[in-house]
Amino acid sequence: MIYQGKQKIWSDYQKDIPDDHYTAPYAAWARESGIMVGLETGAFGVNDPLTRQQMAVALARYAQLRGAEEMPFDLSAYPDQADIADWARDGVAQCSALGLLNGSDMGFQPNQITTRAMGAVILHRLCEYEFPA
Repeated sequence: MIYQGKQKIWSDYQKDIPDDHYTAPYAAWARESGIMVGLETGAFGVNDPLTRQQMAVALARYAQLRGAEEMPFDLSAYPDQADIADWARDGVAQCSALGLLNGSDMGFQPNQITTRAMGAVILHRLCEYEFPA
């Protein structure tokens, strides 16, 4: 994070979040911790929808940050596994292995937009997950 006096200068990192935007400190935390690093354009995507594979990558990174051990998962369990982007495959596998974000009979549906209901399920699973002390 770049500082100017005591003020964090967030816009140097993310082009679409003004320094005084209410999400700036949270987006900064997500970026600094490596959980969400933004888009190739340099933007955070503050108003963009979040796909299931993007959510899975963020959850897997968060779990790793909290000390969860990597566990194997065979993505071929998902009939649509070929639709999972290369950059998201490890995150989807880890998230699936930990039981934080799962697929259904139709597959993982990596490009489906997450919903508030999915968010509630994921938050509950995070609360119930026993991270190492």
